[in-house]
Amino acid sequence: MNINKKKLTLGIAGISAVIFAVELFTIVAVKNIWNARHAESGCACIAGAAMNFLSWFTVGIAGVFAVGLIAALVYLLATYIRTRKMALNIQKQERSALNGIKFYLQDGDCCGAFTFGFLFPKIAVCRHCVNTLPVGEISAMLRHEEYHVKRRDPLRFLMLDILKRMYFFVPVLRPLTSAYHTATEIEADKTVSDRENLGRALLHVTYTPEMLDGRAAFASAIHERIERIINPQWKLKLLIPKSFIMVSGAMLFSMILFISRPPVPSSQNYSNCTRMAVERSCAQAPTYGTTSLIPLQF
Repeated sequence: MNINKKKLTLGIAGISAVIFAVELFTIVAVKNIWNARHAESGCACIAGAAMNFLSWFTVGIAGVFAVGLIAALVYLLATYIRTRKMALNIQKQERSALNGIKFYLQDGDCCGAFTFGFLFPKIAVCRHCVNTLPVGEISAMLRHEEYHVKRRDPLRFLMLDILKRMYFFVPVLRPLTSAYHTATEIEADKTVSDRENLGRALLHVTYTPEMLDGRAAFASAIHERIERIINPQWKLKLLIPKSFIMVSGAMLFSMILFISRPPVPSSQNYSNCTRMAVERSCAQAPTYGTTSLIPLQF
C-alpha cells in the first residue's frame, strides 16, 4: 500500500507506545510478584500461590524486555564508538565548500557523500567523487546531505535503530523503520532542484562496492530514489510480510492478555490465608489451666 512519512511516524509511535505501556505493566506485575513472595505475614500459602503459570509468564516477559534493553545498549555503545572514531579521522582531513555548503574530504576510492555526527552533524564527501564527478553532481549530493544536517536525521535514525533492537520481538517494526529511512531519503531528494545531476550521482554511488560497508550513509534506498527521480508521481509502498504481522500481533496480544490479569493473590486471598495461619497457630498453642487461647476472629 502507498505510504507517507507522517503515517509511518504515527504507526511507529503507536506501536512503540503500546509496547512501552505493556513494559510498564510488566514492571508493576513483577514488583507485585516479588512482594507476594516476600510477604512478611508469615502465610506460607501466599508464597506458594504466587508463582503460578501467570507469574512465570510475566517474569518471562520481563526477561524478554531485559534482553532487548541490553541489546539496545550494546548497539548504542558500539555505534557511538564507531561513529566517534570515524568523526575524529574525518575531521583531520581537508575541509572545503561548494555553493555555501561546507564539507570534509574523506580519503579513499569510495564515491559518495554522507552525514555523520548525531548532535552536530556534518557532511563528508569522498575525495574520489570530488576529483572525478562534475560540479553539478557534487552540488546535488551536497544539497541532499544538507537536508539531513538541518533535521539531524542521523540522530533520528539512531533512535529508530535502537527501538528496533530493543523491541526485537515485534518484527513489524523492521519494515516500518526501513520505510521511514527510505521516506526520509526521498524527502531529502525533493529539496534538490537539479534532478538530472542527482540521478547521475546516485548511479555513481550505486556501482561502487564501498557502499556495502555503510560509509555512504543513508544510501540503502538507491533503487526507490532513482524510481522517484524518473517518475515524480511514484509513491512509496509499504510491504510487510504476513508472518511479521502475525508474530507481532500474537506477541502483543498475549502480553496484554496475561499482564492485564495480575498473577498476585487478591486482598481476600490474603485475608483467608492470614485467618488460616492464625487458626493453625492458635490450635497448636499451649493451654494454661482450664483456659486456652481462642483463635482471633477477623
